[in-house]
Amino acid sequence: MKRSIVLFVLIASSVLWGQSNPTAPVAANSRAEIFGGYTYMRTDFSAPLQNANGFTGSFTAFVSSKVGITAQGSAEFGKSSFRNYTMMIGPRYNLGGNRYQPYVHALIGYASSSANIAGSNISQGAFGTQIGGGLNRNSLDSGWGWRVFQAEWERQYRTLLTTHGSNRFRLSTGLNYRF
Repeated sequence: MKRSIVLFVLIASSVLWGQSNPTAPVAANSRAEIFGGYTYMRTDFSAPLQNANGFTGSFTAFVSSKVGITAQGSAEFGKSSFRNYTMMIGPRYNLGGNRYQPYVHALIGYASSSANIAGSNISQGAFGTQIGGGLNRNSLDSGWGWRVFQAEWERQYRTLLTTHGSNRFRLSTGLNYRF
């Protein structure tokens, strides 16, 4: 049984090795990308606008060289014990380029906010969207790259203080790895 598994792994890996083009840039051959980095968010969560800092992580599986499906999660923290967590998924479209690669995406999912308002801790989750894009600076000889920026408009459709929703601007930067 062990010999059959080893033989299968060797054959499968040799077939997969033959599928790749070693002379093409890593960005052109990528099937997936992982991103992690710092996030700044400007929110209209409370009467005065406030800033929040945190982190964003995402995984993108490419179905072609230009189209992928992105799953993204983030957490931001601000004053008055403000916390914002999101889990989103949606399509991504690469606009071209290997070394510098602009892209756009439209994500939908779940957004949860909590804050300490007038001495009470209030928390609520709602449907949310994130629409935006960014610019990756990819290495041509390794999978590592730098997400120069990712800018997004986030809409949470129902919030703690209002029934009409909340708008947020998010800006991220960090490292990505394509494989």
